[in-house]
Amino acid sequence: MTTIAELEDEVRDEVFGSGYELVNDNYHEDRLTEIADQNIPIYHSDLIEALQDDCSLSAPDECLYSEDCDVFKIISWAIYERLSSQAFSAMSKVKEAWEHWTHGDLEERVEICQATSASIFEARRDEPSETTFNDYLNTLK
Repeated sequence: MTTIAELEDEVRDEVFGSGYELVNDNYHEDRLTEIADQNIPIYHSDLIEALQDDCSLSAPDECLYSEDCDVFKIISWAIYERLSSQAFSAMSKVKEAWEHWTHGDLEERVEICQATSASIFEARRDEPSETTFNDYLNTLK
């Protein structure tokens, strides 16, 4: 069964998994909307399962109703809103984690390295490696 919680988890996991890349991308907003869009179910049966899981999807905050707007487009739009919100929320956590690393003291970075099994020598770097940073993000889930 496709649940909205599963879809939101997939979006968050993708943002965290790409955290290093996203935090260093000047146009990360475009990538976040792509991530949300790519995780919208395309099959009607999956859309119905998501609606069964969360009936609030039947009334999105915004929807550009048109003559060809059917129930599946409404559900898809509502899912997009939720996933987009999740992507931007996860990105806020990524930015906080980046600031924590780049402006934290050496002792804090050593603790992060220990939590992620990264080399203690990584803590001496002003900027973490991609692997260490993404591992650090996974500890924040």
